[in-house]
Formats: sequence, C-alpha cells, structure tokens
Amino acid sequence: MRIQRNYIACALLVWCRLKELARSAGRTVHQLKQGLMEDFLIQQLRQPSLTVRLA
Repeated sequence: MRIQRNYIACALLVWCRLKELARSAGRTVHQLKQGLMEDFLIQQLRQPSLTVRLA
C-alpha cells in the first residue's frame, strides 16, 4: 500500500513538472513528451547505449 502511494505521489510530481515546462514552452504536455521521446530515439540510433549480439 505504501509503495502504491509513493508511486502515485511521484507520478503527480512528474505531471506537475511537465505541465510547468509545457506552459513555459508554449506547448502541450503531449507535444513536450513527444519531443523528448524523439530526441532520445535519435540519440540512441546514433549511439546505442546497449549493444546487441545476434547469434
């Protein structure tokens, strides 16, 4: 039960921070998250943090 409360509290803090960043950037939370995911994907495709070995 305590773990669930901590998870919910963490999720609310993240949501509030995302709303604050989105408002200051003049974008929606969805647009902000999409941009972060795109940046991460491009970075990982250029320089993967994990190497994959094919058998």
